[in-house]
Amino acid sequence: MSVFAPPGWQLEYTRCYGFELEDIYAFGMRSVETKWKAAGYPIDEMPPDVFPFDLSQPHEERARRAIKLLRAGIAGEPVPNPDSSPEVQALLFDVMARSAHTDAVNGRPVTIQWRFTDAAPWHLRIENGSTSAAQGEARDADLTLETSWRDWLEVSTWGGDPRRAMLRRKLRPRGSLRVLLQMQRIFPRAA
Repeated sequence: MSVFAPPGWQLEYTRCYGFELEDIYAFGMRSVETKWKAAGYPIDEMPPDVFPFDLSQPHEERARRAIKLLRAGIAGEPVPNPDSSPEVQALLFDVMARSAHTDAVNGRPVTIQWRFTDAAPWHLRIENGSTSAAQGEARDADLTLETSWRDWLEVSTWGGDPRRAMLRRKLRPRGSLRVLLQMQRIFPRAA
């Protein structure tokens, strides 16, 4: 997603050719979908973490959301102070909900709570076939992860090692060990 990000987010790099950055990202998304369909593998049949965007939204809106995550320092290169605004958190947790492999919970509902030291808390409710994300505290969390916003991004999107983060107390799990182990199947890492 972050292959094309103009240096310093100077939008004149694309505007001088008559395009907004959102136009280019939307074109790229349409192109990828068309090629996957032509190859006989429709995007709606992909594993959930391959293309975790709301396919009912127009390409331009999906592009706007992707660019917002890039500019916030969530996707792409790590930044010292990633944006933790409610809008950015909502976008990230929407992507996480769409990325979850719901079959990994074996028909048993699971709730995972995130308590950030420097951002609002969020939780995911994962059930066979569906996942929902919501800001706030869950009453019945099976697993609670305590961490800072940046440390969570290090582990979840920037390729950090969750085991090392736990050993360094940057990620402190509380609750079900079974659910903690299931997270590897719910959110498999790219090879």
